[in-house]
Parts: sequence; C-alpha cells; structure tokens
Amino acid sequence: MSNNFVNYNESSTWEKLKFSLKSWKYIGVGKSLLLWFLAISFIPLGIVSYINYLNAYYGLTIVAEKSLNSSSQLRLKYINTYFDGAIDILKIAAASHAGLIVYEDLDKEFKKSKLPLQEFIDKGNWNEKVLQLKQEFKGILKENDYYNFFFIDYDGNVIFSVRDENVLGQNVFSGDLRTSLLSETARKSLETGKTLFSDLEVFNPSYDKISGFFVKPVQNDNGKTIGLLTLQITSEGLNDMILQETGYGETGQAFLVGDDMILRSAKRFGEKSEVLKEKISNKKTQQWKDYMLHKDDIAYLNSKELQDEKVSTYDSDGNGNYVLGIYRSIKELEPLGVNWILLEEIEHSEAFAYARRLSDIVKISFILTIIFVFFISILVTRWFVNPIKQLSSWGKEVASGILAPKNIKAPPNEVGDMRNTFTRLVNTLTSYANVARLMAKGDYSDKVEIRSKDDILGNSLNQMITSFKSVVEQSNKIAEGDYSTVIKPRSENDSLGKSLFTMTQTLRKNAIETEAQDWLKSGLNQLANIIKGQQNVKELTNEILSFFCSYLGAQIGLIYITEDEELHLISSYAIKDEDKNRMKIIKPGNGAVGQSYKDRKRIIISKKDDYDLPMFNYGPGEQKLEQFVIVPFINSDNVIAVMELGLIKKLSANELKFLDLAVNDTSLSILTLQSHIRVLELLERTQEQAKELEVQQEELRQTNEELQEQTTALKTSEENLQAQKEELKVTNEELEERSKALEIQRDAINEKNKELEIARKDVEEKAHDLELASKYKSEFLANMSHELRTPLNSIIVLSQLMTENKKKHLDDKELQFSKTIHSSGFDLLNLINDILDLSKIESGNIELLLERLNFEDLKSFIESSFEELMKEKGLKLQIEIKNDIPKSILSDVQRVQQIIKNLFSNAIKFTTNGKISMIIGKPAKNTKYSNPELKPDSTVAISITDTGIGIPADKQKLIFEAFKQADGTTNRKYGGTGLGLSISKNFSQLLGGEMQLKSKEGSGSTFTLYLPFELQLPPLEEIDLIEDADIISTDRSNDLIVSETKPKDKKTTSPKVDLREINVADDTNNIFENDKVVLIIEDDYNFASVILDLAHDHKFKAIIALDGESGLHLADYHKPKAIILDVGLPGMNGYEVIKRLKENYKTRHIPVHFISAVDADIKAFEMGAIGFLTKPVEKKEIDSVFEKIEEIISKPIKKLIIVEDEEVTRKSIINLMKSENIDITDVDTGEKAYNKVVKENFDCMILDLGLQDMTGFELLDRFEKENVAKGLPIVIYTGRELTHEENDKLKKFSQSIILKGTRSFERLLAETTLFLHQVESKLPADQKKILERVHSKDDVLEGKTILVVDDDMRNIFAITSLLESYNVHTIIGKNGKEGIQKLKDNDSIDLILMDIMMPEMDGYEAMKWIRKEKKFEKLPIIALTAKAMKEDREKCIAAGANDYLSKPVETDKLLSLLRVWLY
Repeated sequence: MSNNFVNYNESSTWEKLKFSLKSWKYIGVGKSLLLWFLAISFIPLGIVSYINYLNAYYGLTIVAEKSLNSSSQLRLKYINTYFDGAIDILKIAAASHAGLIVYEDLDKEFKKSKLPLQEFIDKGNWNEKVLQLKQEFKGILKENDYYNFFFIDYDGNVIFSVRDENVLGQNVFSGDLRTSLLSETARKSLETGKTLFSDLEVFNPSYDKISGFFVKPVQNDNGKTIGLLTLQITSEGLNDMILQETGYGETGQAFLVGDDMILRSAKRFGEKSEVLKEKISNKKTQQWKDYMLHKDDIAYLNSKELQDEKVSTYDSDGNGNYVLGIYRSIKELEPLGVNWILLEEIEHSEAFAYARRLSDIVKISFILTIIFVFFISILVTRWFVNPIKQLSSWGKEVASGILAPKNIKAPPNEVGDMRNTFTRLVNTLTSYANVARLMAKGDYSDKVEIRSKDDILGNSLNQMITSFKSVVEQSNKIAEGDYSTVIKPRSENDSLGKSLFTMTQTLRKNAIETEAQDWLKSGLNQLANIIKGQQNVKELTNEILSFFCSYLGAQIGLIYITEDEELHLISSYAIKDEDKNRMKIIKPGNGAVGQSYKDRKRIIISKKDDYDLPMFNYGPGEQKLEQFVIVPFINSDNVIAVMELGLIKKLSANELKFLDLAVNDTSLSILTLQSHIRVLELLERTQEQAKELEVQQEELRQTNEELQEQTTALKTSEENLQAQKEELKVTNEELEERSKALEIQRDAINEKNKELEIARKDVEEKAHDLELASKYKSEFLANMSHELRTPLNSIIVLSQLMTENKKKHLDDKELQFSKTIHSSGFDLLNLINDILDLSKIESGNIELLLERLNFEDLKSFIESSFEELMKEKGLKLQIEIKNDIPKSILSDVQRVQQIIKNLFSNAIKFTTNGKISMIIGKPAKNTKYSNPELKPDSTVAISITDTGIGIPADKQKLIFEAFKQADGTTNRKYGGTGLGLSISKNFSQLLGGEMQLKSKEGSGSTFTLYLPFELQLPPLEEIDLIEDADIISTDRSNDLIVSETKPKDKKTTSPKVDLREINVADDTNNIFENDKVVLIIEDDYNFASVILDLAHDHKFKAIIALDGESGLHLADYHKPKAIILDVGLPGMNGYEVIKRLKENYKTRHIPVHFISAVDADIKAFEMGAIGFLTKPVEKKEIDSVFEKIEEIISKPIKKLIIVEDEEVTRKSIINLMKSENIDITDVDTGEKAYNKVVKENFDCMILDLGLQDMTGFELLDRFEKENVAKGLPIVIYTGRELTHEENDKLKKFSQSIILKGTRSFERLLAETTLFLHQVESKLPADQKKILERVHSKDDVLEGKTILVVDDDMRNIFAITSLLESYNVHTIIGKNGKEGIQKLKDNDSIDLILMDIMMPEMDGYEAMKWIRKEKKFEKLPIIALTAKAMKEDREKCIAAGANDYLSKPVETDKLLSLLRVWLY
C-alpha cells in the first residue's frame, strides 16, 4: 500500500483512520495556505484577547468587593441599631422612677406574703399593680420588634413580665432555668454590675423560641441593687432584619455566626431550623477564629493579614461552592460578653457574570476574525489552482452521477492524459446509465454490452437485471396483500432477497399491531365519552365499572373509593347483596384489595396459581372464574380508588395495557369530580355563614337603635319629671293655705315629692354618665389622633424630602413613588380630619367662624379645585350665579367650602360623562324646609346637579348616615368612607340651614344646600382684647380718620393678652392661586380690620398678623404681593421686621409700606420701604397706598435709569442689570437724566455723583426744587469719599434716597433688585449666583443647634433628616426628663422642638421646668403634638411654648417658624 494513496474498498478501518490523520500533508495548495493564514492570525489575537480579559476580570473583582463591602456595612449598621435600641430601653427603664417603685413594691409584697411566687402572682393584686407598666412596655416592644421584658429580683425570682408566659413566677437560679444561659448571664451581671447579653438559646418558657437576653442590674434610690431588668429578643426578629433581600442579588445571603462557629440566624437559602444547629466551617470563619485568638498580637495579625476585614473568595461549604464573602465583627456585643460576626456572601458565578459575558464577546470576535481571514485566503489561492480544480470538479460530477461531457483545455501531458481517460470513462458510464434508466422505468429487456471477458461491471449488471425480474413478480403478490409469499434469498449475500423477506414478516406483524392499537384507541374514546358531564361520584363509578366489564369481557366487578385512609365500596357489577355487605369497608393491607391499595400496584390472581377463585352465577348455573385483576386508581402518588374485575378468561397483554392507560384518565376524573363537589359544599357553607353574619349585623343595628331610643326616653322622662316637680310645688303652696284638716293629705304629697326627687337624681346621674361617656369618647379620639398622626407625620415629611431630591439620586419613577406616598399621606390626614369633624359634631364641640362668603370667590374656589380634574374625565363644568341674591352672605366660609367640595367630589366620582353644574340663587317657591328658621326671602339655595348614575329611592336616606353608602358591598365599583355626606348634612344644620336631595337612578342627582343670608349665633361673652380703644366710624361715604389706641394710665395694670390667641377674621382660609394678597402686620385689631375692609374695596385679599413674629411667618409661608407694616409692635418692632424681610431672599422683593403713629424715619427708606404714613391718616391716604402697591405689582416690566458719565462703567452696570423684565435707559449727563425723568416714570435710578455737566448733588437739588422724581428710589453709586458736609446735604433727600458708599457690583445688584421688587428666583442664572454670594450669610438655620425632644423614633428621624439638610446640628432627647438633661449638658442649644405626649415626663411638665430656670427664660420653644383638640394650643402657650405646630408637620411651616425664632 502506497503512502500517498489508500484503497477504501480493500483497506481496514484502522488503516483508513491512520491515513486520515496523516492526510494534512497531502491536501491541496489552497487549503494549506488557508490553514497557515489561520494559524498566523490566531496566535496574536488569542494573546491580546486573553490579556484584555484578565484586565477586565481584575476591574470587576474590585467592583464586586466594593459592593459587598458597602452592603455588609449597611446591614451591620441595622444590626447595631437594633442592639443599641435594646440597651437604650434597659437604660430608660432603669431610669424610670415609677417603674422602680412598682418593682420594689412587688418584691416587698411577695416577701411579706410568704407565699410561693406563682401563688402570689395568681392570688394577689399583681395584675392591678403592673397593668399600666405592661401597657407602656407592650407598645415599645411591638414598635421595636423585641419579644419580652421582665424583672428578676435579687434572689432570681421573675416577679414581672410583659408577656403572660411560663417565665413569670419562676426562679432562674434554682428552678428549671438554673442551667440556662439566662441564669448564667444573670449571675454574672449581678456579680459585675454590668449590662450583659446571654447569647441565643432555645428558651422553653417561650414555647421553645430561640431567644437571647439583655440583662442590666438596677438600683434603688439608696444605690442598692434590687434586681435585673431583662429584655428578651428572638431569632425571628434577627431573621426579619437580616433576610431583607436588599442588596443580595440572586445568590447573595447574610447570616450571624457565634464564636463557636454555630449559626445565630437563618440563611436566605437554608431552613430556620438550622439556627443553633449548623456549624459554619470555612476559610472566613477560620480567619475570624484565628483573629479572636491573636487579636492582641499585632505582629501576628499583620503577618497573617488579619488586621482588616477584607473581601475574599473561598469555598463556602466544602463542596466546591465558591463565593465572594466578608465578615463583620459586631462590636456592640463584645462589651456585653458575646462575640458574633455578620457573614455576607454572594456566589462567585453571579459576582463575575460580567466577566463571563466579556469572555463570550472575546470568543465571538475571535471566530469572526478567523472567518474574515478564511475568505481572504480563498481569494489569494484561487488564481493559481483553477486548472486543477476544473478537472477535480468534473471528477466530482461524474462521481455524483452527472455524465455530461466537458471540453477542458489541457496541454498534451499528464493532465491531457487524465482528460482523455476521463472522457472514455464517461462514455462507458453513459451506456451503463442508459440501461439503468430503463431498469428504473421497469424495463428489464435490455442488457449492456460486454467489452471483454474481464468486464466485471457489465456481467454483474446483466445478472442484476435477471434478479430484478424475479423480485418484481414476488413483490406484486405482496402488494396484493398476500403476506404468505416467502421470498428466499439466492445466496448468503443476497441483500435484496433478505430485505424482501424481512419486509414481508414486518408487514405481517404491523397489520396485527395496527389492529390492536385501533382497539385501544376505541376503548379510550368510549371511556372519555362516559366520563364527560358526570356530577355524582357514585354514578360516575357505576358507569366506569360497567364500561370496563363490558369492554374487557369481565363477569363481575367492584370499585372501592378512598375515604379517611380506608376503602369503601361504592359500585358493583353482577355481585350478590350478601357479598356486598361482607366487603363494604377494607383497610389498607387487608386482603388482595387492601394490599393493592397499600403497594400502589396492580395485582393479578389466576386459577393456575392454586387460588380458590369464587364462582360466577350466570343464571342457569355457575362457573368458576379464571382470573382476578385488582387495579389501583393513582393520581400524584395518591390512591383515589381500587377496581376489582373477575373474568372467566385471562386478559391478554394488550387488554392489560388498555387497563393501565384507562386507569390514569379515570383517576383524574374521579379526583376532579370530588374536588368540584367539595368546592360546591364549601361555597354553600360560606353563603350560610354570610347570611348568619348579616343576621348578626342586623341584630347589632337593632340593639344600637334600641339604646338610642332608651337614651331619648331618659331625656323625655327627665323633662316630664321636671314639669311634675313644678306642678307639685304649686299644689304644695295651695295646700298650705288650706285648713289644718288637710295635713294628712299634705304629708302624703311630701312623700311623693321625695320619691320624685330620688327619681330626678337617678336621671341626673344617668345624664352625668352620658356626659362622661361623651368625654371619654373625645379623649379616645384625641389619643387616636395622636397615634395616627405620629407615624403619618414621618410619612409626609420624609416623602416630601424625597420629592425635593436635593442629591439628585432618585430617577423619575422613584420620584413618582415618593409623590404618591406624599399624596396618600395627605389623603389619610383628610380622612382623620373627617372622623374628628364627625366626632365634634356629635359631641357639640364644633366652632364656627363667621365671615363674609363672596359667591364670586366660591366660584373661583370650585374652578381652581375641580376644573382640571373634570377635564381629565371629559366632564363639563357650569356655574351660574343668579341676580336675585346678594353678592355675599354671613356664614362660616371654611365649612361652606367643605360642604360644596364634598358634593362636587361625589358628583365627579359618580359621573362618567355629561356635565356637573352649580346654580346659586333664591330657593324655588314651593320649597318645603325641615328647619323652621329658614325664610324664603332671606335664604340662598346652592344646587349641585350631575348627570351620573343617580341614587335609588330606598338608599337616599341611608347615604346621609355615617359610614353608609348606596353600594356597601365589598366589590363595589366606587370607593369612599361614607363620611362626606354625613358631615356635610350636619354642617348645613350647624350653619342654620339644611340639605335636600332629588335623584333618580340612572338620571343623575341634585344636592341643594339652603343657607340663611345672615347666620345668627347665640350671644357669647365678648372679650375686651384692647382696653379703651377708640371706636372708628365705618361709614364709607365720609372721609375716614383712623386713630391709634389710647394707652391707659400707666398706673393701671391689666392682664397680659396673647395677641396670637385672638380669633382673627381675615381671608386666610379663602386664598386661591393668583389672588392678590396683602399682609397687614398691626397690633391694633380694630385698625387692622379697617385696612382689611379697604383692601377688599381695592380687590385685594388680606391676612392679619398681630405681632412681628407671626407676620414674618405668614410672609414666608404665603408670599403676599405687598405688606402694610406698623412700627410699634409688641416684642419685635417694625424696623426689625422689615430688616428680616429684606434679608430673606424669599421675601425681600415684597413691597413694604409703613403706617404707624411714629414719625417717618430715613431708616425705613434705607431698609427698602416704598412709603411711610404717620397716623392718624385719612381714607384717601390709605387708598393711595393701595394704588401705589397696585402700580408696583401690576408692572411686568420695571424701568431703570443709569446716570454715569464713564462709558466703560456704564456698560458694565448695564450688563450687570440686564434682564427680560427690566427696561434700562442709560445717560451720560445730568441734563439728559433730568429730561428723561420729567418725561417718563422710572422705578429706580443709579446715580454717579461726578458727572460732566453737573454734579450729582446739583441734579438732586434740581429734582427737589421742581418737585421732580418724588418717591423715586435713587442708589448713589460713587467711588470717592464723601465729606461730612456732602453727607449732610444728601440727607435732605432722606424720604427718597438710599446712600450706598461702595462700588461693589454685588451690593449694587442686591440693592437695585430690592427697589425694583424683583423675585430672585426669576432672575437670570448669573444674577442669582451673585445674589447668593451676597445673601449667603442670611440663612439663619445654618450652624444652629436644635434640641429635638420626642419619644417616637420615626418622628425624630424625619425631623432630624429635614434639619440636617439645612446644616442644622441636632441633639435628641427621648422624653422630657432626658431633654432637660441634654439642655443642662449643652450650652449651645438655640431652640427646642418639644413633643407633648411622652413617657416619664411629658412636654407640658418639661416646658414648665425650663421656664423656671432663669437662663432659659428666653430660649425659643416650639411645641409639636399629634393631638388635634382646640385646647392644646392654649395649654402649650401656658406651659411656656413660644409657638405651636400640630402633627403631621408641614415642612414649609416648620422652616418658616424656625427662621422667625432663630434670627
């Protein structure tokens, strides 16, 4: 055999394989070049790709380590906070004097009783003594997720426990707990006097919960240790905190490990039962153990790199599960005697998922490069291998059967010989192909020509033709279905003969199998038809059993159904009754049926197995059965039923196969029907329970109505008794005038009077009880308000901080989430307010504030509140005010708005298309009122009509009841609380009116509110707020002279009146967007009311502040268009107020006009005032003030004139002042400036004193002489020093000149924007930056220290987060007592935020103590409370608070108040 050729017909398989391995040397030139090109490209590309992969892998390792470091640090912080909280609770409890008294009293009584501890607790007054203490601790434990708190006396007796568990009444030193970790830790704590932690253990008294105990010794006032305070935590609390999936990814987990390497918390991917059982032994825990053994040996730690907690890769469980992990020592527990670590891991595959992706990218790039090189190689090699490839291609065509001749040009050499040989070969093959083509058509008549005696191919082809003829004849018989024909091979190598023989046998076998399959499918289809539609299990099993017996030819049959793990006979076929009774119930394993159920296998019993099978009765006689087949019906490894069949024949394999297939469908059908029947039974039971609940609800409602009727009857009885008493008195007087003969009768009447007096006292006691019940209800609602508003405060404040997104770390979706939380918080607050309103109405504690309700304002209120919402729903809004009513009425504006708002909200909710209209006018003539006080001529009707779903007639009274709706079902389409209409109806009655409803289901509803023109309240005792004030005439037809309040004689003293407590009737509750609002800061309430009326005449709305502090707060909060300010204010005077207003970038643009009894001062104009009036003033002067304000605020473009002779400076000033809303005029001479001012009105002038044609002084003199530029603010902008004479000369223009002796551009911009009244937030960006530099010192909050005293950690977190965002340093006190201690320890506190309801010492007591100390007399205190009752403010101010805010706190109001009191 040649090395260059192999004969594939004669060579063995091994020789073929060996030649293939060596054939790379003999492949074509083109392929050789291609392989070399690929090799040259692969090596450098692979090296570069591998290096890049390693660099990326290293970078990803650093990222993964940082991520794991940060997440483990955050989780460690949570754990430390949890443990710190436990220690803090023990400290607070140890400092609680009231608690210590309870513990000592219990201990003394126990020792005095000499009873066993458990008997002492059960029989004594133990529950009464500890009830309050338990209630206090229950809330703390629940809020902080701690399990229990108990007190152990010095002898080890547990004499107090919050939870009523077995630990109460036990002795931890001598009882069953003596060997527990709790006992060991308690002993050690008493010996050392330290706070200790016991580590975790399975604690039997707590139902075997895994628990740990913080133990702290507690001492009495004499310094004697009286016992131990013990706080119990459980592994469940630790698990809930650690198993939060934040930062874990898909495979990450964290868990706690003790110094014994045993789990202290559950794993994310493990079982909770592993805690305190599974040992964690891996590289990380060994490193920690090594560190703990040598933590004092610095050299050893450095050599082993154990000094830092690092991220590393290791095998987590010893099974090749490699993770990236880090441990964190829990330092908080080490002083308590316990060593734990937090171990956090993430699987290596997840941490380096990006590295695998990079590897895939490198591989793809490598493959694409090889493909590219491959195609380049082909192009390079084609030009010199084409001639050889043409011959090769022709040879391939011939080899594939294509015998077409080719005309290939070739030289007369070896290639030419090859071509000629190919031509002869093709011709020969063509002749053979023609014969083969005839054979393919079935024509075996032709034969090939034999060219020589060695023509093996020709001879073989002729022999094949002969063989084919005989094969065709035999095949025809097979085609006719005659499989009996046997085709015998002619030789051992007759493959065709053998194939035909095999085919005949196969066809014969397939025909038999097809018939069997058809029988199986037919049976399964028939069974499926029988199963369908069955609704009863017994009927279903009867049909199934009948089918199986019929189809399989069985003579008898039984089906047992599984019930309570027993087999119960349910169906039979051809079984006698006595046999049925004997076989009704079979237990698992009993008999063949029970064994089949137990083994879940089919059992076949045959006659030949020596079994005595029963006889089958077929009528005339009996025959012995041949075979029994027992089949279990199994679904999901559960036996549903067992079927038993008896046959007089044996089942074939195909019939057994059918039985196995059919049983699966049968099992599922029976199970499905059972489940369906069970669901129907449950549904019926649920419906019965629902009916029972409805009956119970109706009984409760009837009971409630009976109680109300009894209360009414008691009131009626009291009235009757009172009337009877009066009658008896008259009768008694008449009897006294009669003769002594009637004395006996008089004595009897006196006896009757005594009985009536006793009855009257009984009625009074019941009335007193009702009053107490009402009081308790009010107190309950106040407390509930506190408990609800406290967490709500945190929700609103924190969500608002998130919405501001100052650090820009929230995306749009997260911002939307925070806005939704903030909005939902206010919705919940509105619901709480509704419930409180309803309570106040029921208890009669509602207060009304009478003001003028302008109907145009009401229209604006509705449009601004609902127009956008209605547009979104596609609804039309129509509002009509009739001409037959006055423009306004006297009523409570806020309550009326609340009623209208409720009615509109309901109309929008229940209306999907059409319109909603409001008509304000006189009532219809035929209107009937239930309120007799309403008169048609002095009543206004406000009707709200919608085109919504309407209200059924039987529901129209129901909807006005509290918590009732037209549709009260759980699946109702429209939500709501059912409070709105109830509150609205009660408010309408309080306002002297009523509400009526007209509605038709499907056609919409009309709610009409009837109100009197002038609401008359019962006369109240008037308080003389300002003594001896002059009465002012309010007759607008005459000039109005307003005078100041006359002071009393200095010797006369009067009680101090807190002006903030005056019920001011202004427009505070009637302000809408785009309203023109003026703030009046005036301590004379009468004069302020007159200015308010004049403001209304000038189309302004007004807010009144009676002192400077309140004025600053209202200005910062409401941002009014202008401010009218008095100088002589209580506390902070007017000059201090304007100074703070102009230093606050939010309010410095607001125009301020002084009206005061003091003389005008240049200082006012220097501070930025637009004018100054000295009291008394005339009406026209006040009118001019409003006209001036209107002129300033109505000018969108402010006009500025710059008078500067130096061109460079003038252009610099123009560039500095340039803005969209400023029209700048610049001149270089005094004459031009004078002409401009005469012709045009300017809002401000910037003037240089050194001009070319005249000095600035001369220009000002000319203005004064010719009465030009009166009231024009002028900023003197000069670089030279002024002499005393020049300074005095400028002071002549004190009413209109502000002198600034500096060339600072920043100050120039600040002062000019001040006099132009520009809002800084609307200035260009570069100007805002300049002003920020100027006013950066104005933020009074920065650097201040505020003490926050609150017992609720959520409120503390919310408020401190808000304050820290303004660079405020905060100090925290958790109750009044701790707050006072913090105040003593820190002299730098600038203000206190004081909560009211706190343990140990409440806010009232704390504020009173602070005010007793002389050094804290002037320290500002702002009270914060979640209670919403009216007396809270008065109590806070009386206790020493400077101001008051109710929870939930609005951040804007809080910041505004802080700026006022921290200035």
